[in-house]
Amino acid sequence: MIPQLTHIGLFTKDIEVLEKFYTEIIGLKVTDRGLLARMNNTPIVFLSGSEHSHHQLVLAVGESVTVMQQLSFRVQDLSELRSVAKRASDYGVEGFRPWDHGNAWSVYFFDPQGNLVEVYMDTIYHVAQPHGRPLDLSLTDLELQKHTFDAIKHDPTFCYMEEWQARTREQLNDHTN
Repeated sequence: MIPQLTHIGLFTKDIEVLEKFYTEIIGLKVTDRGLLARMNNTPIVFLSGSEHSHHQLVLAVGESVTVMQQLSFRVQDLSELRSVAKRASDYGVEGFRPWDHGNAWSVYFFDPQGNLVEVYMDTIYHVAQPHGRPLDLSLTDLELQKHTFDAIKHDPTFCYMEEWQARTREQLNDHTN
């Protein structure tokens, strides 16, 4: 079995600011908090958006500066994506950018510490990545699906997600055997 990514840990100089951001914008819940004895009793906060995961994001006070490409959070549907986009916009985030990848609809923005955050949902399509263009979240769900389909249907890598998943499953099974 291939290991699955389950959580990310971030060092921060201001744990309260990031805790507030990820609870208010993303909707994560604090599941635990404490002090890390091995790091001079530095504060640590555990957050999750799943009943199946004690933590998906861990925040710890630290002076370290790390370089990370992005933190990505998946939502189930367009209403959830629009809701997060509105909260982020109302919060006044930097770098707010709705984006259509063909295989996903995303909203990108920076957290208060400058980490790139992506909130996304999968579409029913697949197209090779990177691929993208601005996303208009004011379109209805059906308009958005048609808009995406019309933009990618002639791409030679286009297929429906079920087909791509079946091919990928075969490749993964070949790899583990």
